[in-house]
Amino acid sequence: MMGDAFFLLPELILVLTLCGIVVSEWTYYGERLRLVSGIAWAGILLAGIQALWVFPHEPKLIFNNHLSLDGLTLFFKMFFLALAAFVIVVAHRSDEIAASRRAEFVGMVVAATLALSFVCSSTDLLLMYLSIQFIQFLAYFMTGYSKQSVASAEAAMKFLIFSMVASLFFLFSVAILFSAAKTVNLVDLQKVLTTQALSPEMGLIIFGLLFLSLLFFLGAFPMHLWLADVLHGSPTPSSLFVCLAIPGLGFAIAFRFLSAIRGQPGLLESVHWKEMVGFVASVTMLFGALMALKQTRVRRLLAFLVMSRMGFLLLGLMTPSERTLASLLINLLTDLFALSGVYLIISRFIDLMDSDEIDDWKRIPNQARFEKIVLLVFLGSFMGFPPFPGFLSRFFLMSAVVEQHGYYWIVLWLFSSVAGLIACARVANAMVVTDGSSRAPRGMGALRVAEKLFLVALFVPLLWCSLFSEKVILWARSSVAPILW
Repeated sequence: MMGDAFFLLPELILVLTLCGIVVSEWTYYGERLRLVSGIAWAGILLAGIQALWVFPHEPKLIFNNHLSLDGLTLFFKMFFLALAAFVIVVAHRSDEIAASRRAEFVGMVVAATLALSFVCSSTDLLLMYLSIQFIQFLAYFMTGYSKQSVASAEAAMKFLIFSMVASLFFLFSVAILFSAAKTVNLVDLQKVLTTQALSPEMGLIIFGLLFLSLLFFLGAFPMHLWLADVLHGSPTPSSLFVCLAIPGLGFAIAFRFLSAIRGQPGLLESVHWKEMVGFVASVTMLFGALMALKQTRVRRLLAFLVMSRMGFLLLGLMTPSERTLASLLINLLTDLFALSGVYLIISRFIDLMDSDEIDDWKRIPNQARFEKIVLLVFLGSFMGFPPFPGFLSRFFLMSAVVEQHGYYWIVLWLFSSVAGLIACARVANAMVVTDGSSRAPRGMGALRVAEKLFLVALFVPLLWCSLFSEKVILWARSSVAPILW
């Protein structure tokens, strides 16, 4: 047991980072230099290095099979650590997070990352549930962080209500599963299913409740009603965290469950899993893209594009295989870098224009041409428009789906992509067709050198995934293969 504790060094470093943030605030007396963000970045970087260092060469179960160390664990740990670092970068430069309250926000980001690392490695459903509750609790405070904003308060309340409902669905599914299999451990569940198959009726109830819970995390129909209001009403750094961390959490849980039920190969067919996922993915993809066409605010438009994107990613769960799950990992990776770049530029424009209305962005002058170009490049990469770097990751997933389910999904994907392209073109048109009669906001176009380097650093992995796509696919498959126990 003590030997297993060695593999929790990344989590221990995050705990020490939280302590460092608290101590730095206690000892702060108005000095010019504030160490909160620096301590957080250093702790996250060290945790990432430790995660790579302690990672075993072969998949390993620790703490009496309650935690799993495999390729999936490593991927999501690095994913959530990188996301935390990017969110803190956006928060550090955003006027929406006051400097006097930045320490609390950064602390919540680090604490949520700690809980996320346990979710992605947990094979115990109760530990997974408690970690989820902790994450939702912190996300609730992050979405409502702007005390004076009615939209932020509304976003926090909607997130709280829907997260409570989703938690109940998850807990009920775990309770029913325990009554049938007498275990809440996914490793033991796979062994039980090889000798004691679940009935189709019992499987339908369990997976129906679990599926509704997962749809909340992904912001998919019919649990999508919170997503647009939360991503629009929250402070921009909070929106970045929620739109990537919560769906990433959902996919991590889905991967664990789908790998565990391989002990009963016909279970997914008996509960009509493919039909359920296909229907929900289709509605979510189309609804998000069509609703984006009607939006007049940039962050709300982006929220519906994220919803459509989640519908597209859901297609990879229809018939889980090494190829589809690996394609999902590649898509999540490109979304991480693309959305981080998008939200950084949106945060800057909101600070300087004091608005995210599309019409108001016509006043953005030509001095901000670098920001405009970067925003359009990252937005195109996120949507997967050719020739932007994100296109290949979409192509990998769609080719895997078409190979298993036919060409109908290409038509659906193209339709939603065209609708998304039109929505993005409205934003691009507003930035290109500037209002020459309006005065330029003070400081527009004055990105610091460090911020420009950060944007370049975000673009490099996107470009690398396109230029060396074969290596990325092999890496993703090697990450997924061990979890298919």
